[in-house]
Amino acid sequence: MHGDGGWWMLLGGIWAFAVLGLLVWLVTRMAGGQSLRGDDSLEIARRRYAAGEITRDQFDQMRQDLGATYAGETRTAIGLRGQDQSWLLPLVALALLVATTVLVVAATTAFRGDDNGWDFMNRMMGGGMMGGGRSTADAPQTTGGQTATVSIRDFAFTPGNLQVPVGATVTWTNYDDAPHTATATDRSWDTGILNKGQKKSVTFDKAGDYAYYCAVHPSMQARLVVR
Repeated sequence: MHGDGGWWMLLGGIWAFAVLGLLVWLVTRMAGGQSLRGDDSLEIARRRYAAGEITRDQFDQMRQDLGATYAGETRTAIGLRGQDQSWLLPLVALALLVATTVLVVAATTAFRGDDNGWDFMNRMMGGGMMGGGRSTADAPQTTGGQTATVSIRDFAFTPGNLQVPVGATVTWTNYDDAPHTATATDRSWDTGILNKGQKKSVTFDKAGDYAYYCAVHPSMQARLVVR
């Protein structure tokens, strides 16, 4: 994971699952509970009566007493069997709302201004977030001047193999609906996240051979040569 965004996303997911787990436990505990001791005690009384250890009057009295105990203790501890459970729906809705809010806040924090959150999420989803991408790094080399442009379209950089002179300014423009970046593999430069219609210029004052890619879609790769 890179940066704080990935950690916030992970913590948000853990918190949301914890809320949902608590909800499941509450509903199971309160709506589907079992008797605390009434059934077992009554069975013992039946066995004693069958064995002749107690009289019928004693058995009837014990059954009556156990019935009262079961009704009181079990209803107090579990409380819901056979009663109106319509209040469970608001509880479920509230828990889901809390969990969803936590996830939204975590995601917003994760993607708050750098590409680390996008990069983390992309790796978590196997590199296929919002579509694929293709490499144009091995395309025939295109020579540019002091100002050059690279289009980001159809999940590819065009031209993908560009040579410019030292001091040139290269501008990347995103024409896709999905967000993209142009990020040097060695992290020496980066356009940051570019949404549709956005552009970013970088001036190269030193010679170099740069491999770069989209941090959101790593399969989008290209090459920039500065001579």
